Amino acid sequence: RRPFSAFQDHEARSFHEQHIGHVTWWLWNMKLLAMAMAMILMRKEIL
Repeated sequence: RRPFSAFQDHEARSFHEQHIGHVTWWLWNMKLLAMAMAMILMRKEIL
């Protein structure tokens, strides 16, 4: 294996990890948004 191909593999791996981190961050934001919406709806039903 040439050093250049190893470098490419490293680049692809770091990009994949960044992508997973971005997806996790997006899902976490959606979860928080859903919780906020549920709290607002529950508050309206209580009132």
